Amino acid sequence: SQDIINGFFSAIPEHYRANFQFYPEYIDRGNYELVKVAVNKLVTFHNVDIVSGIISYKVVPEIVSIIEQRKKIAFFFDLGEYLPPLNSYSQLIFFNSMQMWQMEYALGRWAHKNINGKGSVFMSVYEAGYHMHSSFCKGAFTAGAEEMDIHVLPFDPNVRNFETQVKLYLDKISQSKIDYLHVLFCGNEAVDFYKVYKESALYNKIPLIVSPHMASTEILDKIVDAGQKVYTASGWNYGSTSEQNIAFKRSFQLFSGKKASEFGVMGYEMGVMFETLIPYFSK
Repeated sequence: SQDIINGFFSAIPEHYRANFQFYPEYIDRGNYELVKVAVNKLVTFHNVDIVSGIISYKVVPEIVSIIEQRKKIAFFFDLGEYLPPLNSYSQLIFFNSMQMWQMEYALGRWAHKNINGKGSVFMSVYEAGYHMHSSFCKGAFTAGAEEMDIHVLPFDPNVRNFETQVKLYLDKISQSKIDYLHVLFCGNEAVDFYKVYKESALYNKIPLIVSPHMASTEILDKIVDAGQKVYTASGWNYGSTSEQNIAFKRSFQLFSGKKASEFGVMGYEMGVMFETLIPYFSK
């Protein structure tokens, strides 16, 4: 993400910025082979000092040997869609994560403590492949919940109308006597869900709890008929008036000319850390 790079340089004093150079390598959707080829090229052809980028925990084991053989430092970013490994991959590999699984866990605990009763999780098959919904359930169960309905919208290439599918599931869910609904969709599906939900029998009847992504400005700005009340969790609050957040937003916008974002925060945090290491890098 360009926002990560912009965030990084926003944190580095201007007179040091020329000391850092990024070599981009495209990995498409980040499958194992493409990541291995990209990392190999970065450490051999470009001879970079640090390998960085957005990566999934599941891909990291495939490149540990490359990192260690070349004695390179790796500093990766991830969304936190998977639980982190219990053991470190390598002393040379570091992560900065959005910790989405942690937000989901907090949401689950909050839901049961503040709403109580029986909940339901509704998501696409894409989201079902991650650990976010299970983190939400674990949070609710830890707070005392005894049951949770799970509904996964299947992928069917023969069904082109997403809204029709969602309506059928919401009709079914509305009959299950739940006390709150947690939803996980992304991209256009998230936008379309809000549209269908507003016309459903559940609208304004029970609390709607959405994933952090579904409450992002990226999604909410696309909703034509806003006004729905939702609950969510966030790892970073754009509107925070803390000195650190105001300084970050000012630096980011001054450098990039763009509005600050979550990826910008992650890059900025990396830059703040690297600024303290400049004397070490100079040796």
